[in-house]
Amino acid sequence: MTINNIVPLSLVMALLLALPAGAAAAGPHPDRATRPAAKNPPFLITARLPHLTLLLKQHWNNPQLALTGQQKKQLLRIRRETIGAVTKIKGEIAPLEDRVIQGIRTGKTPEELRPLVRSIADLKTRATMIHLACIEKTRAILSRDQLAFLRQTAAR
Repeated sequence: MTINNIVPLSLVMALLLALPAGAAAAGPHPDRATRPAAKNPPFLITARLPHLTLLLKQHWNNPQLALTGQQKKQLLRIRRETIGAVTKIKGEIAPLEDRVIQGIRTGKTPEELRPLVRSIADLKTRATMIHLACIEKTRAILSRDQLAFLRQTAAR
């Protein structure tokens, strides 16, 4: 490391140390509004569970899937209900997460933050159960052949 590298680094460190303790924690996470929703899913199990309604949407008119008009109507209702419920929960989780982050940055103890963390866990549990119910309801509407098609498509 040369003197040319040390001086700018020292200035950055001095500026960071001069900030008030809560300055970095004020307000919500700066990139929360621009962060893609998929990057911060509201579920306890964030991978490996199928997102059947998304997969169905991608193959909605595929003749190999061969959805009937009645199936489409039922699947749209399930998708609408599921997305609505999960979106509402996600909106409740984000501010709680921000409060935990702000709390830890301002010196709160894990014990002080426990109620917020439990609230987040409860909401994520609800979102996960909604997702599982969506999978179950969707499977009940589709035939074995349609489910097999979706499994093959998802495996690619």
